[in-house]
Amino acid sequence: FLPKSSCTLQILSSMQDWYNSLDRKIGTDVIYFDFEKAFDKVDHQILIRKLQEIKIDSLTIRWIANFLSNRSHIVKIGDHFSEPFLPKTGVPQGTVLGPLLFLIYINDLPKHIPKNIKVKLYADDFKLYSEIKTEKDCLDLQGAINNAYRWAKNNRLEFSISKIHM
Repeated sequence: FLPKSSCTLQILSSMQDWYNSLDRKIGTDVIYFDFEKAFDKVDHQILIRKLQEIKIDSLTIRWIANFLSNRSHIVKIGDHFSEPFLPKTGVPQGTVLGPLLFLIYINDLPKHIPKNIKVKLYADDFKLYSEIKTEKDCLDLQGAINNAYRWAKNNRLEFSISKIHM
């Protein structure tokens, strides 16, 4: 979503870390996560709070709040249409602003991960990884996984369990 921050660079950066570990004959554990229906589950109130925390001006925040809250939706099943409703969660997909708002929403996740564990965010995915030399390294990585789970729960996001891999 961001200039000069492609999926390719993300992969190359991680692989460089892993090759450096391999050269030193140290194993690395990697856990891949995917947020379930990530864009649809962004809580507007939490997003507004995060915008305030990063010092976005109040006029822009009000504009974004209107952009998010005044979007009427109708569901069509077969030939039948629902009544219009205003969703309380989600950022619009297919817009320029939607992906940026999602990135702001998840941008504080790394603050909840210990410094000795690497975190790479990309779109609605992220990975945690660490060199594993001792049992403590395993426990630290497990602690990071627990922190990521708590962060997701506090931010009303869920992981797509079938897409979590080690």
